[in-house]
Amino acid sequence: MKANAHPPTLSQLLADLATKWPSTIISRDCIEKLNGGTISVRYQANLDSLNQGPPSFYVGRKRCYRVDDYVSWLQNRVSTVKPKAEV
Repeated sequence: MKANAHPPTLSQLLADLATKWPSTIISRDCIEKLNGGTISVRYQANLDSLNQGPPSFYVGRKRCYRVDDYVSWLQNRVSTVKPKAEV
């Protein structure tokens, strides 16, 4: 990174995930690879069962997501932590 360059925003980092994934769809059992392990397969299954997950569809018996939909959904779940004030 150049000295004057700004670090990428969280939104840019997440959008970059979609461009690097080798397919336009992802099955639920592969989401930990896409999201860096931030959401487990089991937790994603729980969110899906509560209708709190991203839009999805089935391919055979596998629950799948469009990568763009998953990344968009993930962006909406992200929250930033404010740095602690120095004493």
